[in-house]
Amino acid sequence: MSAAPGSLAQRLASRFACRDGGARDYWRGMEAVLSVATTRADDEHRALGRLLSVPFAAFAIHVLDESRRLGIDRLYFLAREGAVFMRICRRLARARGDAMPRATYLGASRASTFLPSMRDLSLGEIARVWYQYPRQSFSRLLRNLSLDADVFGAHARRCGVGDLDAPINNLLAHAGLARFLTDDCVRRDFVAARDRARELLAAYLRERGWFDATFAGIVDVGWKGSMQTNLWRAAAPARLHGMYLALSPIVSDDVPGCSRAGFLADTRADDWAQDQVLLNGPVFEMFATARHGSVRGYERRSDRGGRVRPVVEHHAEEAENFRGVFARVHRGIDDGLCMIARMGGWRGLSGVELRPAVLDLVRRYVVYPTRREADLFTSYSHVENFGVYETARYEFTESIGRLISSGPVASALQRIRDAVLRHLWPPGVVRRSGVPLANALLDAELTRRARR
Repeated sequence: MSAAPGSLAQRLASRFACRDGGARDYWRGMEAVLSVATTRADDEHRALGRLLSVPFAAFAIHVLDESRRLGIDRLYFLAREGAVFMRICRRLARARGDAMPRATYLGASRASTFLPSMRDLSLGEIARVWYQYPRQSFSRLLRNLSLDADVFGAHARRCGVGDLDAPINNLLAHAGLARFLTDDCVRRDFVAARDRARELLAAYLRERGWFDATFAGIVDVGWKGSMQTNLWRAAAPARLHGMYLALSPIVSDDVPGCSRAGFLADTRADDWAQDQVLLNGPVFEMFATARHGSVRGYERRSDRGGRVRPVVEHHAEEAENFRGVFARVHRGIDDGLCMIARMGGWRGLSGVELRPAVLDLVRRYVVYPTRREADLFTSYSHVENFGVYETARYEFTESIGRLISSGPVASALQRIRDAVLRHLWPPGVVRRSGVPLANALLDAELTRRARR
């Protein structure tokens, strides 16, 4: 496991790993982490993959540890990020000589599970989507609820919604939506659509052994655990626990028998140091995403003995991503995993012991990226398949001049700061600005605000 004596950091980690005391486990973990993350790669995209292999592998080890500790008898890896984690778990379980519960890949998405999870068609149920994606149009709302656009669009127009593509600025004051939600025909058609979707989802889950598990575990990248909530509401197994790389949950979604926890970050811990990981969630989500497309719903196949299968939607831009720079990042992830497997899958180190060192490594990248790391990030993109249905890009598209001139000069700095914080990776934007010490100032400002 010892790192080759190259960088000063590796030499220090090796030295401190031999010491007794409470810090020993941290430095053992740091030595293991640096031996992979600091190995030279032939290009920067591949180097990012090497770095990502470390949190991915540590999370997989944590999943194995927690499954054993909790007595989970069946693991469900959720599409699409779960495909990567299932492969890593199996690989590291073999390398470490660990037992692993029966693993099943579950074709699911927020889009395919939200409608079956709805109790009724009400503002309270719609708010579960709305709080994350406000100011949707009526047509966008119908798509997020997986309701037929022709059938329910006609209902909406009959209820007085003239423009289905106009944004709904105030959910509570929209007269057309209020009439739509209380209309008898709408309610009747909604119940039929919801029950049909719920029956197909339950049939699919039954075929995947969902209801046979005494204690089922869910594995996913994060962030809200909304798919777990949807599955629990629509077709609850006996017990369910979600394991996430990072988690910022809705506290009210935690109920008896349905628990969840984040590995690198869990915002319920009220620990700003770990919450900083969430300043760049896309880097983990993008490169853990499987290539097979997103699940839109379920269908019963007449040519497969009536078995239920997911309906998958492919996006051309995603296919292009996987053929381009994503492929180089993925090669870096595989490089790192091969190194970890050759070291016995970090045998002798638990996920809990690895976590502090991994968290420090990830925080360095997220909060204090190099200029080259920040520049490279603009070559990536991510297709959002729920809520906004758009491609997320990472260039800073705001005009500093326009921000300065769009209001009082005294508040210009605040407008610039707010624009940066709206970005999907604020420290990356700040690093690309080239302003000396700007990342340290941003870190200090965010830490000050977190302490309020």
